[in-house]
Amino acid sequence: MKKQVFENGSIKTKKILPIKTEKEKLVERLEKTKSVLDFYNQKEKILKILRETRE
Repeated sequence: MKKQVFENGSIKTKKILPIKTEKEKLVERLEKTKSVLDFYNQKEKILKILRETRE
């Protein structure tokens, strides 16, 4: 948090957001894609089981 004091006495705080490196961005993107893929894989497994039980 960065504090900024103005002449009239009011204080404003600024949140300094960490600047992400390219590597961090890529890792984040990969994690998101991985979770999406995991979700679809789970969905396929569940559907397969449901189909087998219906037969």
